[in-house]
Amino acid sequence: MNLPLRSIPLRIAPARGGTPVNTIQLEIRQDGVGPGKTGMAVWNSALLLGRLLEAIVAANPNWLPTKRVVEVGCGAGLVSLMASKLGAKSVWATDGNPAAVSLTQSNFDLNEIPYTTTIDPLDDNVGSNSGCNNIVSVMQWGELQVPLEWMGQVDVIFGSDLTYNSGSWRVLAETMESLLSKTGIVIYLSLGHSGFNVRGEMDGFVNVAKQVGLIELSIRDNFPSLPTGISSLDALLQSVVLPSERPILAATGGAQVIVLCGRWIHA
Repeated sequence: MNLPLRSIPLRIAPARGGTPVNTIQLEIRQDGVGPGKTGMAVWNSALLLGRLLEAIVAANPNWLPTKRVVEVGCGAGLVSLMASKLGAKSVWATDGNPAAVSLTQSNFDLNEIPYTTTIDPLDDNVGSNSGCNNIVSVMQWGELQVPLEWMGQVDVIFGSDLTYNSGSWRVLAETMESLLSKTGIVIYLSLGHSGFNVRGEMDGFVNVAKQVGLIELSIRDNFPSLPTGISSLDALLQSVVLPSERPILAATGGAQVIVLCGRWIHA
């Protein structure tokens, strides 16, 4: 995490599935870790969320190209970069820290992914004035922080390792609920940390999310297909953990992934 530049592989399956699979290297600038630098490096949670996205897309090659994606708490921008390279219709990478947003912008530039910093009225392209379908910009959390033109417009929200502070749960959940379209989903992943129980943390966040209109989604309901032999999203998550990483995860409390949606999906 202290390396100034990391190279992270991304496997891209053909649009209609099958083989061959093309592997590219994403180059990610980092600005180290330490006090005041949260989000300025690629954390393990973002790596796992990116691999999970890769596995979902491999099993559902035509899913992401129809989706308008937002990443909350993008940090160095890895998951947003992966979503764009994997063919998302549009990606909005957001963070509340202007320094992290600047870092993500530099990583979009480094990987030659066009973007705009301006939130224009939505049409088939995200930035209607620029003709660019990606945005990298600051967004604070809270219902009143979401731009009016984006309310109810987002198909998939990604986030990782954002719930370690219970004081932020409500504004994070409000942001997700405000952004989601009527068929939209949140894919959220968290890792255990020393002194934190990841399952207790996730259960607490889900309970708060319910208070603002979100519910936890069953895999049976409106979710992409899982690979053959995989029965749950948690099982898919475990399948992308490398053998060398399993002892590390076990020692810190493991990892968990949840899917949230608006209550209207079941209306």
